Amino acid sequence: MSGEELDAEKIEELKEVFNSHDPEGQGMVKSGELGEMFQQLGLELFPEEVEDITVEIDKNSDGVFDFAEFEALYSKLTKPMTEDDVMQAFKFFDKEKLGFIWAEDLKNILMTIGDKMTEKEADELIKTADMNYDGKIQYINFVGLMASELGTT
Repeated sequence: MSGEELDAEKIEELKEVFNSHDPEGQGMVKSGELGEMFQQLGLELFPEEVEDITVEIDKNSDGVFDFAEFEALYSKLTKPMTEDDVMQAFKFFDKEKLGFIWAEDLKNILMTIGDKMTEKEADELIKTADMNYDGKIQYINFVGLMASELGTT
């Protein structure tokens, strides 16, 4: 399994959520259910994020997930971030492929996704990452900053 090993309590919670979306007990859930399932588990994801990662995990491309696939997907979503993960996330939000995202957009992201930051925390991170104070957060500045925050440098 990718990501970190899940403890028995977390696996039970995953089973409960999975079974609540599999009322016929067929051992399968449709990919369209995953966003809601992750939300029940406390993960706030954009629909595009769910779609991107489901394509990666749904090896047979059948649009349904058994519990093992669901567990692997959850594990992947909750693993600690690496520098590469930060870079990929940054690229995801840089829709125009300009090499930067606007500070205000980054602030909204930081305050609404994953381990949500407070406004003050987001402002502090952005203040540090916006090295030339132009409101643009460059890949290199942001990834370097996040790597030092994550302890991966």
